[in-house]
Amino acid sequence: MSVASESYGYASKCCKSHEFLRRACTVTPSSSKWVGDLLITTDKMVKQSEVNDIRGGDCDTEIVFSKQHSSCSDIKSELPSQFKVESTDIRTGGANTFEYLIPKAEDQEDEVNWELDIYQSTNDCGTLMDGGDAYQNLEVIDSVTSLCGTIERHLYNPSAHYLDNRKSYSEDPDNGLLVAIRNGINGAWEVRYSPVERILTEGLVMSDDVTAAFTTALSALGMTHEDVFEFGMI
Repeated sequence: MSVASESYGYASKCCKSHEFLRRACTVTPSSSKWVGDLLITTDKMVKQSEVNDIRGGDCDTEIVFSKQHSSCSDIKSELPSQFKVESTDIRTGGANTFEYLIPKAEDQEDEVNWELDIYQSTNDCGTLMDGGDAYQNLEVIDSVTSLCGTIERHLYNPSAHYLDNRKSYSEDPDNGLLVAIRNGINGAWEVRYSPVERILTEGLVMSDDVTAAFTTALSALGMTHEDVFEFGMI
């Protein structure tokens, strides 16, 4: 009710539709280092949050005045149609396209990872509002991840090598890309190779897994994975 409507007896109708949804997901390692197109990270802190503050809803900004005489009809007073107060599909999950690293359970009774219904602010009247959900966890296992995201290995104390001579030494019949990832626990290597003509537009995972062939070659030399400390290309 406005001052004018109160003072002059005007009929008025106000509508409000408040929709606020904020999502966030961060992965912050305690340390990181690059190996070509590979990233080695240690002790990752995963933080996720979702805040919902949705109030009001659909509303027609119109008032219907009943006819005052039998020869008259009802009178409707309204704003132009483009000023209707309408809800969006964010209220029903239709806009829920955000992907969390650790998703929430569909049934809150089954949720064991997220902390639910945490209030984080107050309005001018001291009422708690902006209720949301939060997740935080420290992952102590380390990771080796390719820049393209198609290679991701979770290992303890890993090491990696990214050796690329696809453009150098063009006369070398073995020129290509060699990727080696070492498990720090058992010393085992994962070895991948991509010849110069291989197209990697779909990611590093399109390279050949030559781990078995590499292990066989080591055995033929009387060696094991523990005998390999560094990689090089000939």
